[in-house]
Amino acid sequence: MKQSTNKGGRALFLVGVALLSFVALWWLLVVLIVAGEPENAFKLIGISLFLSAVLIGIGIYCVRRGRRGTLKEELRGLKESVRDKTRDKLCADLCAMGLDAHMLERGRPEEGVVGGSKGGSLGLIEIRADPIRWVNVLRHTQRSGGGLSGGSETVTYTNVYLVSDTGIGRERRVEVKSIPVKSVLLFGRVIDLLWKGKLQGDLIRRLNEDLLLKQSLLRVKEDVTIRSFPDVECWAISSRWYQADWLGRTPKKLTPSREQWSCYETIARHLLESSGK
Repeated sequence: MKQSTNKGGRALFLVGVALLSFVALWWLLVVLIVAGEPENAFKLIGISLFLSAVLIGIGIYCVRRGRRGTLKEELRGLKESVRDKTRDKLCADLCAMGLDAHMLERGRPEEGVVGGSKGGSLGLIEIRADPIRWVNVLRHTQRSGGGLSGGSETVTYTNVYLVSDTGIGRERRVEVKSIPVKSVLLFGRVIDLLWKGKLQGDLIRRLNEDLLLKQSLLRVKEDVTIRSFPDVECWAISSRWYQADWLGRTPKKLTPSREQWSCYETIARHLLESSGK
């Protein structure tokens, strides 16, 4: 539809230019005719003035309407060229993993589910036929420095994995976290993890009894937080944007590995089964 509209705008613009050019050439021809046959000048000029007024009016109208469509197309193209395409790349990567992923139109209420992270949503990716219904891609901008140079800007991204659950219940406010257990307090290596949270019930029991999930999370070094959002009937599964090690904080890759995605899927199934869905 947009392509046909753009073509129509260009065609209208060209018609207007053609009419105005025709009027200019017509008056050049009138001048030549009047110079050769001055006795017919009055009649010829009168007819030419009338036709010129009509054609110039139509030509100006076509040029203005066509130019308006061309400007809109140029502005749309400029906006598209500067748009952050991180969500597009993630969607393509998820499709390459074998998932049925599609980008959704902006403005859905689930974009406000940020899972405790601070950042602006770039929009949702829908995952069809999967316990994870949507991926909310968040962009975080941090400024450092200042002075005359204005400092520098660092941009990082995180994903929030959303699980649709109509049985979540509006009275349930849940927050569950995976807590690493170290061999020696503070400085030891991580040997286990425990799920703890505000809700003490079937969900935490399920998560703590899933040894395969624990082993996978330890292997991929994920610290996971689960939150409920009853207003939009969904759960949010999120983790930190960085990987902490002895060098400091290293940003994670935005695209999850196959094993990471499998962990999120397993957590999503536990969430749905704990609510009886």
